Amino acid sequence: MRDVVWSVMIVIVLAIAFGALIGMVRSRRIWPFQVIIHLSQLPTQVTRSPIIAVSSVSFSKNATLRSELSAQFPNSRFNESGRNLSTDELIAFFSHADGILVGTEPINREVINGSPSVSCLAKYGVGLDNVDIDYCRQANIAIGWTGGVNKYAVAELVIGYMITLSRNMFMSANQLKAGG
Repeated sequence: MRDVVWSVMIVIVLAIAFGALIGMVRSRRIWPFQVIIHLSQLPTQVTRSPIIAVSSVSFSKNATLRSELSAQFPNSRFNESGRNLSTDELIAFFSHADGILVGTEPINREVINGSPSVSCLAKYGVGLDNVDIDYCRQANIAIGWTGGVNKYAVAELVIGYMITLSRNMFMSANQLKAGG
């Protein structure tokens, strides 16, 4: 039974790796800070430098990303708390912002309604599960993200797992830890 489970796992990992490798070949590499491009598409009626509020904790901690964004948008504000903001804190943080850059924080109707000046949302990270896309469209908020930004990391991880499974390294490591 154990051999069957391992065989099925290896087949699944190989299928995932093959799909990820094909995706890598068909597309070009994209850097995470390309969300800045989406923020540069703010409406032209903004006569001052747009205010960009960055709620993403990991983006706010990264000096390179901060300098890239600040070079394009000098009025950028960053989440200095080191934690995800609550709904009320997000509404206060996004007040007077023209564009927002979010991470894993839930961007729901309450946050969108509480941020009337926001016209552009950029997602930093993987997936849009935390963003109410339909309501953003209803509120005329442009959404920007870079799809597939982690495909290389996923492909590398899958290849690492393939090697681990093919060499039985997981079981060997557990036996070694157990003193055997």
